[in-house]
Amino acid sequence: MHDPRAHVLRLVAARGVELGEIDPIEVDDPRSIAARVFREMRIISYDPRRPARTQTTEPIERGYKGHAFLSVPVVYASPGRVPTPLASSI
Repeated sequence: MHDPRAHVLRLVAARGVELGEIDPIEVDDPRSIAARVFREMRIISYDPRRPARTQTTEPIERGYKGHAFLSVPVVYASPGRVPTPLASSI
């Protein structure tokens, strides 16, 4: 979830990892997939079987347990308002 005061994304739910194991991610982190998805409000994915379709650089260096991933923005919009990113999921 986005913490606007600290300008970071904080892990609030996880599977296969404890919540305290992951440090907050700076929203401006140029290497973070989650931060990029949050900033750009678009889906980013990587499938090692189709590297030509890769939408990101160095996916394996990010330290994910698996090589393939799908990261999507979590967006909220009140009726008649502009959508606002709340978080990103990976």
